[in-house]
Amino acid sequence: MLLTSVGIFAQAKNINSLLVFNPDENSAKFNEIYTENFFFGNFGIKPLVNAVPVKNENIRSIRISAETEGKKTPDVMTMNYDKDGKLIQMKISEMLSGKEMEVNYVYKDGLIQEEIFKEKQGVKSNKFHYAEGKMIIENTKGMIDVYQLKDKILYKQTYLNGKPVFQDRIEGKCRITSYRNNDIDKTCYSNFTGEFPVTIEEFSTSENAKAGKTTLVPEKTLEIRKSNGRNYSISSGETELYNLELDKNSSIKNFEFRGIKPELKKPVHFSFTYTYY
Repeated sequence: MLLTSVGIFAQAKNINSLLVFNPDENSAKFNEIYTENFFFGNFGIKPLVNAVPVKNENIRSIRISAETEGKKTPDVMTMNYDKDGKLIQMKISEMLSGKEMEVNYVYKDGLIQEEIFKEKQGVKSNKFHYAEGKMIIENTKGMIDVYQLKDKILYKQTYLNGKPVFQDRIEGKCRITSYRNNDIDKTCYSNFTGEFPVTIEEFSTSENAKAGKTTLVPEKTLEIRKSNGRNYSISSGETELYNLELDKNSSIKNFEFRGIKPELKKPVHFSFTYTYY
């Protein structure tokens, strides 16, 4: 059980003391996990896809198109990389995220220093810092996120005006999020290292009117398995929700959301196109 992070930060007199650029050997790993497979964060399955042995060597750009009921929408998301394989720009469509935006990355000594969001409403940015073996982000909401790593899983504490607001903690194989000391979210992993087969169990809040409190109850379990060849299947129980296919270079070729009929969610097929250095 790992509960030390909460106590350490609760005792911190000045969270601003972490707003420095003092990286260590772990800092690059924070960047890698933070930017890895960004696209799949839109579906809440990034931890599962991170377990797939994807290789994006010498890639200059990735263009992702979507097709629904025979209608194709090009470039719902594009990502550009430098020669060192670092993400330098993303363009995200309204179809994918609900609003159109461009995200640019500024690096210092090979590490992310700033994440700049360009939207119709204007320009905002996250500023990155590194201290005490952690990655710290001054985010666009005026809060400070202090990230730590448990193998391949990021967890954080969020501060507003120097006081903790949201706090993640690791208990066993679970990451639990609390808001003002009340647990509001929980995700349990079969392992933190991304070894197959990977399973995550998600919990949601349930209000108990008689007890006057909120509890966390199991909502769904997702599992990723290699189905055949270069194909991977993500399922909930007996229902396949997503299918992922790699190409001969072990880059992602196709990704398909199977759809959910009871919720009137239609299938969507995403195709990936690459340019190389």
